[in-house]
Amino acid sequence: MQHDVYSLGVCLLEMGLWRSFVMYDDYGAKVGEGLRLPDGVLPSADAIKDDFVNLSASELVGEMGVEHSSVVRI
Repeated sequence: MQHDVYSLGVCLLEMGLWRSFVMYDDYGAKVGEGLRLPDGVLPSADAIKDDFVNLSASELVGEMGVEHSSVVRI
């Protein structure tokens, strides 16, 4: 159940920011550039989660308001 809640939060974050964190091409899914470190290496799952929480507390508040942002962080 926790994975479902986490996934819902990520979807609400993507919709609120009008930004996708996964890109698709003819070869399949790729992690979006915003989630990669400068050298192209993917950060840890905990680091990605922290980035999502920070985005919801900063950018999302300005786009969608405090209530939507707090729902995403639950």
